[in-house]
Amino acid sequence: MDWAAALKNTGDDKALLAELAAMFVEDFPRIAGEARAAVAQNDMEALSRSAHTLKGRMAFFGVEPIRRQAAAVEELGWRTGVGAQEAGEALEALLQATAEVLPEFQSLSRT
Repeated sequence: MDWAAALKNTGDDKALLAELAAMFVEDFPRIAGEARAAVAQNDMEALSRSAHTLKGRMAFFGVEPIRRQAAAVEELGWRTGVGAQEAGEALEALLQATAEVLPEFQSLSRT
């Protein structure tokens, strides 16, 4: 994570950064649920939108490896012929990676 870059994105406003981190922690279950529902319904357009949301959040907070992973899932959703199993596996890897960094967001949101 690049907290310095994220802080710069808030105009060096630490309170705002903490608030945005808390919002992400709160929003993540909804985003994950929407993405899983999209895969279950074989709605690749909705999957791409959910992945795009995660990509933007990870870019803002400077979490480049997960941003790249989200971008790959987003692109996967736009490709024709992608099956739900392939999309689901890529999505679950993305969600697991994101869940692993949530404690850092939670710590930041308490500062």
